[in-house]
Amino acid sequence: MNKKQLNIISYFYLIFPILIFLIGFVKFKFAIIPVLLLIVIFLRRILEKVETNEKFIRKKDIMIIFVIVFLICIFAGQGGLFYQSNDWHCRNAIFRDLINKKWPVYYQNQSYALTYYIGFWMFPALIGKIALCFFGKTVAWKIRKYYMFILVFNWSYIIYFMACKFTKNKENQKNFICNVLFLRI
Repeated sequence: MNKKQLNIISYFYLIFPILIFLIGFVKFKFAIIPVLLLIVIFLRRILEKVETNEKFIRKKDIMIIFVIVFLICIFAGQGGLFYQSNDWHCRNAIFRDLINKKWPVYYQNQSYALTYYIGFWMFPALIGKIALCFFGKTVAWKIRKYYMFILVFNWSYIIYFMACKFTKNKENQKNFICNVLFLRI
């Protein structure tokens, strides 16, 4: 992976959840200008020149990083594929509401709206909503579980590569620093 590819993927993962939120939660007349601005920003970032197109991580390290990130995501309980701490119960409920309820999520009985930092769930909630339309609640919940794991794995992988990109030490030191930073996060 080179720096330009990493930049494009990173910008996509940062901008796309915001676009989903604007389209799904904000009235069209208020969302159109921010949506267009985000698309322009994304296109400008794709077309901008990066100082160098050199590879910043060795191919042999990519598989090792893949396994480390995969294991961290599994044991952290991402996607509910392994044990999840009690903290996940409320988050899973919020996520379930994002899939099962109309956007913006509003609770009629209590007369309040869902106000929480939901950007993390916008990708998988959209996939869950689409799956809900075609397959029903049980299958949609399973699809979202696997998609959530894949998404968090991809985010973690990108963050790891970004850490490697921004540490400008000798190769062995770079790998050590990235591993320490990543495991600490």
